[in-house]
Amino acid sequence: MIDDLDDLPPSDLDEEVIEGAAEDSASGEQATASLPRVLRYAVLASRADHSVYQRLAAEIETVCPGIALTETWIDTPDAASGCALAVELDHRAVREDKPECRSLADGVRLISLALPRDRGLDEEHRRVASALVAAFHKLPPSIPLELAAEIEALVYGWAALPVCAHEVIGAFQTPAIRAAAMLGATAWRGAGSRKPRRQHSPARGSVCVKPTSGRPCAATPVVRGRCWTFPRGMSSWCERIRSP
Repeated sequence: MIDDLDDLPPSDLDEEVIEGAAEDSASGEQATASLPRVLRYAVLASRADHSVYQRLAAEIETVCPGIALTETWIDTPDAASGCALAVELDHRAVREDKPECRSLADGVRLISLALPRDRGLDEEHRRVASALVAAFHKLPPSIPLELAAEIEALVYGWAALPVCAHEVIGAFQTPAIRAAAMLGATAWRGAGSRKPRRQHSPARGSVCVKPTSGRPCAATPVVRGRCWTFPRGMSSWCERIRSP
């Protein structure tokens, strides 16, 4: 006997999941594929890879199939639907003992936030910033230098957005991760043109941040000993990112 359900056409979510899984299978970037999940989606989204929504939906459906909020989010991937899905994933991480749901939730927040629309969602932004910094510290030593530099700029850019977003965005809505990439790239060029201070020689992956306010700040990890300069007001925000 053949189940009548087999004759039903696939839903929109089913098609999105199939497409996302196919995109993951076809991806030839081994270095990017081996990154921690939140960094992988940060890099892809910052490069304007629109398949990130389908890819993440496919991962969510694999780990937690049948969440109605996933289809709502994939239809309208904004902060409202994204945060609702992220909260549900956080709950399932505890309720169903699935810790991977937390990184899925971080990924949803990451690619759902936009500026200036979601400027007031500080807690959601801080949650992603903490996840990015934690994942950054787990990068393998073998990561290509160019990719490491790209990731570092993204992490810095995301952390700096709450006080520096006006430097890279206007009135039009911009995905927060794209704004972070622009801000990080701008700061990277500025840092590269200055001679680093020599109070100490930080190792790869250590912290070396020089806030203009003159107060010590150690929140953003730096690759290859490059020193960043935070604008005034950034130090207090960084301390919030570090707090659990």
